[in-house]
Amino acid sequence: MAESDGDDAMVDESALAPNDAGRRSFASTAIGAVERVMSFAVWPQELVVHVVGGEPGREGDDDAWAPLVASAARRGVGAVRIIVVGPGMADRPAARVGGGGVVAHASGFYDEWLAGPGAREAPPDVALLFHPGLWGYATWRASLRALLARGSPTVVTSYTPQEAELDALAVGAALLGEADADDDDKAAAAAESRLRWFWRPEANPHASPVVRPTATAPPGHVYRENHCWFGFRRS
Repeated sequence: MAESDGDDAMVDESALAPNDAGRRSFASTAIGAVERVMSFAVWPQELVVHVVGGEPGREGDDDAWAPLVASAARRGVGAVRIIVVGPGMADRPAARVGGGGVVAHASGFYDEWLAGPGAREAPPDVALLFHPGLWGYATWRASLRALLARGSPTVVTSYTPQEAELDALAVGAALLGEADADDDDKAAAAAESRLRWFWRPEANPHASPVVRPTATAPPGHVYRENHCWFGFRRS
């Protein structure tokens, strides 16, 4: 199918607080990411979304996923299964959201969860990582390698354009052995040759319009929720 830029992402405004720009950005970004990735595939009868590195305050808010469930239903999807996995989450069985969605919570790092309880789960149609800061934490590599090994379509958001470029480089590093993973040139070459890019790091049209105060921000770096994004899978 032709690539979609995700601009048709729709959020039910009545379901959101009127001044909550971050919540709007989260919902619109989730919808836009799924729709853009699925423009390369056939929509399934049951859409499976894995949210990697989720936290209770945003990804763990079941109601925040209702717009994505509604959007998928408009595409003819009969059911949506969302699993939010992260070390800060508490295990919880699936709870119903919207007309045809369920959201489950799982505690732990994604790679460890996949090797345990997650082994019984269907692979994701899309994996979402909101502001993971991949570039700043080598501990992300194991989870990235798990996503890459399974060929999972993945979308990552970042607070700044500069962080998005570094996050993409971190994905390339995850393709390498530990001896080479900190070599930026090798990481860039791996990202170029061994990834299928749905889209490269770019401004997210669903970014929050609100600047995020960041005391440690380098000069010229403007932080916004979901400011930039990119999508990929292993080629």
